[in-house]
This record gives sequence, C-alpha cells and structure tokens, in this order.
Amino acid sequence: KECFFPVDNTMSGSSSGLRDETVSDVRDRVQSMSDEFLKKYGRQRVPLRFFLLLKMIMKLFAKSGHGMFHLNDLKVLARKVCHIVKVQEFFLALDFVTSMAFAFYFPDIPHLDQFV
Repeated sequence: KECFFPVDNTMSGSSSGLRDETVSDVRDRVQSMSDEFLKKYGRQRVPLRFFLLLKMIMKLFAKSGHGMFHLNDLKVLARKVCHIVKVQEFFLALDFVTSMAFAFYFPDIPHLDQFV
C-alpha cells in the first residue's frame, strides 16, 4: 500500500510570514543531499550503463508492486540489459543508484546486504 501525506509547502517561508519547521527541515535535507550528490558526481562522467540500471530498477519496482529484489537477480539483469559485466562496476552503479535515492542497498547490514 502507498501512503500519501499532503504537504502545503507554500505555508512555510519568508514570503508567507509563517515557518513550518518540518517543511523547512525537509527542504534543508533535500538541499544537503543535492549538494552531496554534486560533490560526488557533479564533475565526474557517469557511464550511460549506470543510468540504464537506474531506469531498469525503477521499472522493476513499478511493475512488480513490491520493493525488494535479490541482489543476484539484479546482477544478472544488469549484465543482460545494461551490459554491466564486472562485479566491481555493478557495485559502483548500485552506489550511483543509491545516491540518487531511487533504491537502497545496505552492504554493511547482514541479510539486507543481499537485497536492493
């Protein structure tokens, strides 16, 4: 099931005279994540294959209706669809997708390290 929480972000800011701390915190966090992404990837060339992996994962999530896939299944699809053959490149691409916040991979957490 999907949850939806409507937020009126026009009610927070200097022009309205009101300040909603939650909206301000979210805005600050999004800006911080954007700055982090630009520092990490802003001046690097990102292989097109990484974007293909991102697109493939987004399609899988939309098509399947559930939000978790086994890592080995994604490796096979990445090899066949995105031509990401080397394991090291797969994990770099997965790091890129994770940094874009479209999918999450936790390599340091036992059992979760097998899922995306």
